[in-house]
Amino acid sequence: MRKKAQVWALDLAISLIVFVGIIFIFYRYSVSFAPEQITLQKMIKEGGMISENLLSEGYPPDWNEKTIDKVYMFGFLTNNLLNESKWSKFCEWSNDETLYPKVKKKVGTEFAFYIVFDKDSNGVLRMGGWEEIQNCDQAGKIPPENAAQIVKIERLIAYKSEGRIIPMKMILFLWSYSKT
Repeated sequence: MRKKAQVWALDLAISLIVFVGIIFIFYRYSVSFAPEQITLQKMIKEGGMISENLLSEGYPPDWNEKTIDKVYMFGFLTNNLLNESKWSKFCEWSNDETLYPKVKKKVGTEFAFYIVFDKDSNGVLRMGGWEEIQNCDQAGKIPPENAAQIVKIERLIAYKSEGRIIPMKMILFLWSYSKT
């Protein structure tokens, strides 16, 4: 009878060690992956808010005629259509290395951003008549190959050219640097 009790106690001890080990490994992996998921969720949420703001008039509505310090919120629209002078000013400021941190703060993100309009397979902007913007067809910083996480948000936007309304796609990327 004593040997059965000893074997039972040994089985219980081994089972308890295996069970605690599995719980520890599960906890260790779930904690190590949680910050990445939190960061990704935050990027998705911020990207939605940023794209929503950019598809407004911004504040003040005539911010493109002011200095960057007098701008509170960027928006590319006027009368629900893309305003090319607002885009050009935003593009100019966000592509300037010294002004990029201010633009990023006013855009409302801690992540790096990159905005581009949809292009066809030849690299030509699908804007039908907005050729003057091709010298500034992207704003922000292009995500590097070692970016830790990238979130892509696409929004439709309208542009009026030669009396026609042309739909375009604005693509916003938010990305974070790799930890390595």
